[in-house]
Order: sequence, then C-alpha cells, then structure tokens
Amino acid sequence: MIRGEKTPTQQHGTRHHVVIVDGSFSGLFVARKLGGSGYDVTLVDKRNSHTFRPLLYQVAAGMLTTGPVCTPHRVTLRYKKNIRSLMRTTYDIDPDTRIIRHESGRTGLTRRS
Repeated sequence: MIRGEKTPTQQHGTRHHVVIVDGSFSGLFVARKLGGSGYDVTLVDKRNSHTFRPLLYQVAAGMLTTGPVCTPHRVTLRYKKNIRSLMRTTYDIDPDTRIIRHESGRTGLTRRS
C-alpha cells in the first residue's frame, strides 16, 4: 500500500477479504504485510507451521532443535488481529465465483466464512 493511500475500508466502507493459499515464505510475508490493514485475511495451508528449510541440515546433524526451524503460523501472526489461519488442503480455486474449495468446505473471497 502506498503511503497516504486510503485503505479499502476508508474507500468503500466495506472490508475486503484476501485469501492466501500457502504458508511458505511468500505467503507469510504477504500475510504479515496485510496484518493491521483494512483487509480481512485468511491464510490457508495444509501444514500448521512454516519450516525454514535452509536450517534443516543442522537439525538433522543434531546442532539445532526444531524450535528455530519450524514456527507455527499462529506464533508468526499472533499480533495481527485481522488474520486467521486455516489448516486445510486446498483442492480448487474458482476465480469466476471467487470461491476456494478445501477439505472442510469452501472459503469465499468476498466475505468471512
């Protein structure tokens, strides 16, 4: 968001819903940037945590515990009140109807469901 630009809530009076499918580097980066913004954000990933793969060899060698390498999404995003995290496997994304289908049902892009 550009400085001085109005948030979606200020522009239209309604909150937009952003769904991020994947909790890897890029997904978490976007979620953290959108935290505290005028967007409702849902992070959907089949895993509960983000694994920092460059350090996995140190865990395998016994030099590190898994704590610094595997961080749960809820810990990374704990101070972001407009973000929720779903542990689901995504099967289909339909851009026409703005619906994401996952193993427990579906999530709409225009509202919190």
